[in-house]
Amino acid sequence: MVEPFLDRDKAEALEFRRRTAERLRGEHTPPKLPKRKKPKLNGATHLVIGDGHQTAEHPPHRWEWLGAMISDLKPGVVVDIGDSASMDSLCHYDVGRKCFEGRRYWKDVDAYVDAKERLGAPIAAMPKRDRPRLVKCNGNHEQRIEKIIAYEPRFEGVVGLEDLRDAEMGWEVYPFLERVEIDGLTYVHYAKQFGATDRPVGGVNVARSALLKYHTPMVTGHTHRWGYHAEPDGRGGMIQCFNAGCFFEHDEAYALTDVDLWTRGILELRGVENGRVRSWRWHDLREIEARYG
Repeated sequence: MVEPFLDRDKAEALEFRRRTAERLRGEHTPPKLPKRKKPKLNGATHLVIGDGHQTAEHPPHRWEWLGAMISDLKPGVVVDIGDSASMDSLCHYDVGRKCFEGRRYWKDVDAYVDAKERLGAPIAAMPKRDRPRLVKCNGNHEQRIEKIIAYEPRFEGVVGLEDLRDAEMGWEVYPFLERVEIDGLTYVHYAKQFGATDRPVGGVNVARSALLKYHTPMVTGHTHRWGYHAEPDGRGGMIQCFNAGCFFEHDEAYALTDVDLWTRGILELRGVENGRVRSWRWHDLREIEARYG
């Protein structure tokens, strides 16, 4: 047996129909909601520069755009994940081949220093309280300078990582594959395989591979691809790993079929605290140029 509507149910039904009729006539105004206390957003903002591969053959406009972007967003930390100096003149893959001819160490160095000066100019113009911490994790391309000295000791005192002038331009410099922890998040050019080898972890999603191997919140570069993976940490939270894509416009012949997978832009991490990232945004390089170019 169906029970009859209670008076209260009838009144609510009539009120709903009245509101519906008002909505159909475009006369309904939602009641004002009570004010709520806004949440306090803790944690720092990090901007991550993926592999920049600045060469003497390609213009450095993007570094000026990025400097303007940093001045606008005012992040607490900017991390250069490495391989910003391409150092093609020291590429051992090309030694003895025709494509090695005409490449010059000092042109490579000058192109990199010029790019970093262009990046740094808008940052230097910021009020001191707003200037970010600048961190550089050397990549395998910068490491070519150390390798050439190891291969040819006669270059000792002639060339060196100090030629890149990062420290002079205000960057904290960390050696190739040395990790630096910032707000609980580990930065390194790439996560290497276990053992004595310096080979990077691989896989379709390198962020996933790094997380499953190290179980550490981490940001890496090297692959030129954007990547993200998260796993439960067993304490009600997540362990997050990011791969920072790349920050160059030109094509690199050595990448072969990987070129279609490259992601070009800047990674912004928000609310970084105790190794956790509240939110993130990918800034496409074309969008950066459209806004800051």
